[in-house]
Amino acid sequence: MQKIVTVRASQKGLSDELEEYTSQGWRIISTTKGSEWTRIFNTYKWTVVLEKPEIKKPIPSRPSVVEEIAKAKSLLDSGAITKEEFERIKADLLK
Repeated sequence: MQKIVTVRASQKGLSDELEEYTSQGWRIISTTKGSEWTRIFNTYKWTVVLEKPEIKKPIPSRPSVVEEIAKAKSLLDSGAITKEEFERIKADLLK
């Protein structure tokens, strides 16, 4: 995600003006100093391009084949499924 902001700052004070963004995880891509000079405040108008990296959500891990077979085996042992159902589940998992 990118964002373009305009700030007024001196050359030295630019990083202070952008600290709010950088503390929120924004990364400065580029800065362009405008030609507009404000004598009263001794500042330039800066255009700054910021980028915030996307936070990738972890992919939920899938149980392993061994874990799935063990789960089916416990269902077989408890009588919840038949031997034929267990064998079918196991064959499907081993494909």
